[in-house]
Amino acid sequence: MLFLSSAASASDYGTSGLIDTPNARMRSDGEFSVTTAHDRYAQSYSLSYQILPSLEGTFRYTGLNDFFYWDRNYELKLSLLEESKVLPALSVGIRDMLGTGVYSSEYVVGSKRFNEFDLSLGFGWGRLAGSGVISNPMVRLHPSFANRSKDVGKGGTFSLGEWFSGENVGLFGGIQYRPDWAPITVNAEYNPDQYRWEVRNGSTSPTSPLSYGLDWEFTPGYTIGLSHQHGDSFGLSFSASFDTKENPAYTRPSPLIPELKQVALRDDQVPEWYLNTTESILRAGVVPASINLVEEDGKAEVVLRRGAYQYWPDAINSAHAQAVAELPSDVRNVDYLINEAGMNIQTVRLPKPNSEFGLGEVRFPDQASLLPARPTRDDAYELSDTYTSGMTVSAFVDAKYHLFDPDNPLGFELYAGLGSAVPLFDGWYGLGIAEYSLVDNLDGNTRVSDSVLPHVRSDASKYLKNSPARISVLKAEKRGTLNSNLHYRLFGGVLETMYSGAGAELLYQPYHSRLAFGLSGAYAKQRDYEGLFGHFDYDVFTGHASLFWATPFYNYDAAFHLGRYLAKDIGGTLEVRRTFENGWSLGLWATLTDVPFDTFGEGSFDKGIYLQIPFNMNITGGVGSGFNARVRPIQRDGGARLEGYSGQLWWDTRAARADVFMESTR
Repeated sequence: MLFLSSAASASDYGTSGLIDTPNARMRSDGEFSVTTAHDRYAQSYSLSYQILPSLEGTFRYTGLNDFFYWDRNYELKLSLLEESKVLPALSVGIRDMLGTGVYSSEYVVGSKRFNEFDLSLGFGWGRLAGSGVISNPMVRLHPSFANRSKDVGKGGTFSLGEWFSGENVGLFGGIQYRPDWAPITVNAEYNPDQYRWEVRNGSTSPTSPLSYGLDWEFTPGYTIGLSHQHGDSFGLSFSASFDTKENPAYTRPSPLIPELKQVALRDDQVPEWYLNTTESILRAGVVPASINLVEEDGKAEVVLRRGAYQYWPDAINSAHAQAVAELPSDVRNVDYLINEAGMNIQTVRLPKPNSEFGLGEVRFPDQASLLPARPTRDDAYELSDTYTSGMTVSAFVDAKYHLFDPDNPLGFELYAGLGSAVPLFDGWYGLGIAEYSLVDNLDGNTRVSDSVLPHVRSDASKYLKNSPARISVLKAEKRGTLNSNLHYRLFGGVLETMYSGAGAELLYQPYHSRLAFGLSGAYAKQRDYEGLFGHFDYDVFTGHASLFWATPFYNYDAAFHLGRYLAKDIGGTLEVRRTFENGWSLGLWATLTDVPFDTFGEGSFDKGIYLQIPFNMNITGGVGSGFNARVRPIQRDGGARLEGYSGQLWWDTRAARADVFMESTR
């Protein structure tokens, strides 16, 4: 995993800035940071991401120290003007734009650098207005800008009518000194926030608007900050930054043959060239699921799985270098049927060079032709003809999290797991995972759901607390390709911790198109809290029609799902993710259904952040090693889906999409 030394410092609020106030600076595009800060008033935990070169987003979770209250809020900051020799950088931001409004404020701020000094000055509304220094100029546009309400209802909605409102506007700003000779940043800021909301609830007022601090980047990407705030208290912060855009480093993985049990079938039914080609490709860390010669076309067809590689062009390079040395001499081209997540997604055609292939690697796309996918030929030699993996069993230790419960904001469980995959018949596999809780801190999660909807998700913590030994997955599943554009998935059994059921998913992916379409449906029955084979009476048919778009902008992908959810509500979900070949993926989703905001409860509607973080940027840990999570500000029942079973195939095949090959710089 690569850590990034950032040119912009994280404030205690997570957004780039000084101590508590923002500046106009932007991080490097694709930079992801985690910040925790503790001061006299609160403890704060935030995730920030540079969404675009000119747009920064932050999710923040804050707990007050003087009284019991936890707050969730989002912030966006947009660059309006880049710094020049004469003009400063200029940004506009909205703090707590989708939360309870406790930290609600808007601002316009400019920053100008003079050698090692960076000066910032801004106008603030809401909390950043303080007592105000000028009348709100927005009132000239409309008188309604003079009024700023403090009623945000259930929270979680855009309070558009409150933005840039209030009688007065305040000034904030500061200066940063970042010397070339040391990895430190000295901060001094003027923050007009009077902390009136905290004072009304029992805290004391700040004695000064001035704060000072020192940030020390003790190793690239890691920063510790110490500050003296408002003249009467100290603050401590820690932040870590990561470059999500870094190209995946190439490291040849270990051979895969030791993981397979060899079956001696060296007879007339299995040609020598096939045995040698299969062994060579496996030793390169790639999996040739099947190989077939099409003699009339002078080509070989190889169904290829990327094995231990993170990046498909690297996997093909390694496989092709071995294949051309072992395939019969009359083979002129090799068609690699790219098999991702059990489906043939693309066909990459490469020529068999006249000279030794080891003299150079494939240049994508100069030497590669991208062709439609197609099903595997029935007469192909399959890997199971020569090698078989049989049943695989793996043991592991992992953690589950139950976040943002006010009584226990960071609930967790450390558990041991035992997983197994068993080939069944005709492409079906049996998958099972059993878990046993080792240690947890969930005793503090005592709140009972007040949802008036069926409790399809809001009782999630009970499944962890009441079943130390449980079966989390026990299902049969089959995936395959019907033709060049149509892929499918069938599944049934214990699907997840809370639901059993059966269903199917179809993905229509036209060749070389950025658009795709999907259908998914399942019958689901809610499991009981014991985690074995008991069920409650609640069941539901859930399903979605999906539209997918691989946008040409900054590696962003979008999906829209329309259908019926677990609580039998009807609506749609919008997902947007940014994905890189190194394993990073970050995004947002939001779901609106026919459940009114007041009925939904706190948060008003389902929304959250999607994170996929690789543990090892050099991919020596193999494909899939990393952290996958959906981070919800609050778990309610409206808009709840069977996660991983509605519109999932398109996301699963992202690594093998056409642009991965045609835009490769390998």
